[in-house]
Amino acid sequence: MTYGIVFVILLFIYCPTSSFAEIQIGQMILGCEIDQEDQNGDFFIHFGFNGVALVDANLDKLTCTVLLKEAEYMEDDCITSLKRNSHSVVMLREVCTLWLKEFLRYGNKTLERKAQPKISVFEKINQTTSEIKVVCHVTGFFPRDIEVIWVRNELDDLPSEGGDILPNNDKTYQVRKTIIVNRMDLGRHSYSCHVDHTSLTKKLTVAWKYKETGPVMEITVAIAAVILIAIVISSGVLIRRKKRGASARDTEIARNTEELRQMNSEM
Repeated sequence: MTYGIVFVILLFIYCPTSSFAEIQIGQMILGCEIDQEDQNGDFFIHFGFNGVALVDANLDKLTCTVLLKEAEYMEDDCITSLKRNSHSVVMLREVCTLWLKEFLRYGNKTLERKAQPKISVFEKINQTTSEIKVVCHVTGFFPRDIEVIWVRNELDDLPSEGGDILPNNDKTYQVRKTIIVNRMDLGRHSYSCHVDHTSLTKKLTVAWKYKETGPVMEITVAIAAVILIAIVISSGVLIRRKKRGASARDTEIARNTEELRQMNSEM
């Protein structure tokens, strides 16, 4: 992994007597970078004007590369200036490299932290259309860079929606990639989400398996609801009938008791 430190210098130029009396901006980006594995690095300067890159200068090799044809005249002046000021170039390179190594030494705990991604695959179904949105949600990973790809039949990379990497509260990241699948293709193709990250020893692959939650499930739920309602109603009817039967028996018993009492009094 390569780390770098960059300084940006802007020079604002205003020429009121020129034919274009407005502010012009000269740009210089100076910096160094180090490969953490082999400790090799580069020291560079990029020159630009009004947002257009003109010349790249490699301060290790003391060479200049012209990036715009109109700036070809600057190449010889750039090389001559580098060689004339080689001692200053060496000093700047050493200072920049020293600072960068110190930053890396103090920040290694954060820079080298790795957290493996967690993957979930699910679908969003719209019953009014023949299309199904299938989402691959990857979260909990660090560092930020990650590759998430949808693959059909383990061969074809599919275009996807989304892809913005967002921060989590625990200083990890998350990302979503969504594809559109036609219902007609459900039995003809397989779909899987492939994830590659520096925290992994090998790529992770999670296949999407369609779960039927359409009309069949809705009909099943409706039938179950009707059966439940019927049971409740039937239970209520039986309870009322039992109450009515008990009340009739109580009335009959009371009438018979009264008749017996009257017969005994007459005797």
